[in-house]
Amino acid sequence: VSTYNYKHSTSDKKCFGLIAQNVNEYFPEIVSSFLDKDGTQKMGISYAKTGVLAIKAIQEQQEIIESLEKRIARLEKMLLEKNTVRQ
Repeated sequence: VSTYNYKHSTSDKKCFGLIAQNVNEYFPEIVSSFLDKDGTQKMGISYAKTGVLAIKAIQEQQEIIESLEKRIARLEKMLLEKNTVRQ
């Protein structure tokens, strides 16, 4: 996510969003290219599809979290067992 001002904006109000060129590197299926009225190539993002990507990322992170929680529990158990044996 980036903050920016539109080139032709007269307002100092910052906008935020995704930069299509950056998103295109990872998710080209949600980026489209088009020519503006001056014939300049522009890129746009289908923001409607970004929610699905966010949900998938959250699911993947949850799997990692659960795996790490199990690992921490095993390590804590091992540490507790070692400390109990030493005492």
